[in-house]
Amino acid sequence: MKTNLFVTIAVCVITALLTLGITQRSIKPIEAEPAFSTVMQTHTLRCGYFIYPPTIIKDPNTGKLSGTFYDAVEAAAARMNIKVQWTKEVSFATMIEELKLGRYDAVCSGAWQVTARAPFVEFVTPLYYSGVGAYVRKGKTRIHLVSDINTNATRIAILQGEMSEFIARQQFPDAQRVSIPSTADVAQLFLQLEQNKADVVFAEPYQAEQFMASRGAVFQNIAAQKPLRVLGNSILVGKGEFKLKSMLDTAFIESLQSGEIDAILKKYPSASTSFYPVASPYSLPQSVK
Repeated sequence: MKTNLFVTIAVCVITALLTLGITQRSIKPIEAEPAFSTVMQTHTLRCGYFIYPPTIIKDPNTGKLSGTFYDAVEAAAARMNIKVQWTKEVSFATMIEELKLGRYDAVCSGAWQVTARAPFVEFVTPLYYSGVGAYVRKGKTRIHLVSDINTNATRIAILQGEMSEFIARQQFPDAQRVSIPSTADVAQLFLQLEQNKADVVFAEPYQAEQFMASRGAVFQNIAAQKPLRVLGNSILVGKGEFKLKSMLDTAFIESLQSGEIDAILKKYPSASTSFYPVASPYSLPQSVK
């Protein structure tokens, strides 16, 4: 009886161990950095992008893309011997969620480096910086200083999920917010200002200059001497995708130090004078100066 019991227990133990071994072999380990692995296996970087001149520009007739970040990403990819697939046009509100879902490997439009995004993404080396101004109707406003904005009488036009909303909520909580859907472009903010539906717009000089040139509007940047924010324009990759970030960092640092980014900015009107260049990380020795 004891012998039979022992044999039964032994068979059960062996069966359990065999089953466990098979199960363990059949379970594939979770890939820690799936985007990097996909890029290396396919030799393709899948880019999500939002239309935001001059970073990404879309020809309304042909659908062809261009822009500062389009050119920079394509040039960097060529040096890495990979191709770029401009996979999906996204909005500010959905770009991070779709990145987390793996629908593309990176957001390649040049998003601003802001704290609200930091828990969800890694920021690649910025290619240049933007100063965020505060624009009002020149000669037709009671707002003359940034300190005049934070009152209940002020209407701030904001784009949902974009930096203008973050600044309005954090820095000017007492002001009213005139909200524009995230699918709209920045020009819609300036339309609110032009049509007196808002009193102030937070935007970078390039966007303001382009709107004023196209519409003949006259706005004043009351934060010209001290921008509300100075933010890096950066590609986004998924949280923890350090290998992909490192690879892109290296490529873009080379682009910056070779003068390639300066040359790209000069291709687009006003871009080279509207953005702040990345400072050189080195200085020439005295003997060369």
